[in-house]
Amino acid sequence: MLYIIRHGETAKNRKNVLQGRSSLNGIIFDAVYSSPLIRAVQTAEQILKRSEDGGRLPDIIKDNRLIEMDYRPYEGMDLTDPAPEVMAFFMDFAGTPAPDGMEQLSTVVSRLGDFLEEIREAARSGNVLLSTHAIA
Repeated sequence: MLYIIRHGETAKNRKNVLQGRSSLNGIIFDAVYSSPLIRAVQTAEQILKRSEDGGRLPDIIKDNRLIEMDYRPYEGMDLTDPAPEVMAFFMDFAGTPAPDGMEQLSTVVSRLGDFLEEIREAARSGNVLLSTHAIA
């Protein structure tokens, strides 16, 4: 079984600043993968603490393919007053290309697709947790 979680709230989330890059109690994870960004790693750590059954917990494997979309020139943008081109993209990911300078959604989909193919069998035979981000 594959479990995908988005990282927990951060101080920047509360301030509506764009950042690039529920309960699972009782589930024993055979493998845990995370984006290398600290907010995703810390979320995976918290989930593992809650699912501990006294046995050995799996190591968190950090994989760059799980990282958030690269917002490049828009990183740190105030989301209470977003650039119109970013807002248009966020309103229609499928129909609106990412603004110039941002990583294209097709690139995000490709790297995540490669990762998911790689872990397919592990997710079929056990419980696999992915800790990642909103766009990813």
